[in-house]
Amino acid sequence: MIGALIEIGKERLRSILIATDALVFGMLPLATATGRSSESKNGLAWVIIGGLNRSLILTLILVSIAYVSVENFRTFIGKKRSRKVIQEKDAAAENA
Repeated sequence: MIGALIEIGKERLRSILIATDALVFGMLPLATATGRSSESKNGLAWVIIGGLNRSLILTLILVSIAYVSVENFRTFIGKKRSRKVIQEKDAAAENA
């Protein structure tokens, strides 16, 4: 499963990086501007650039980690339930 996540991450990486880079490079002139009333626009541009970078990390890494964690938890619960069912069947067989 982890191999599949790495493989799909490689496929998604290119399109996500292209979109992020296009927006970041589009915001750089606004972020580095020095003209009149550029103070308010500079802050907005840097916030957008930071948000894009964080969302890139969130999309590629944290979502995959969360998926693996949830899947491992589901597997753990499934094994625990199956052990409980087997124990109940064994107890019913001993009582019969």
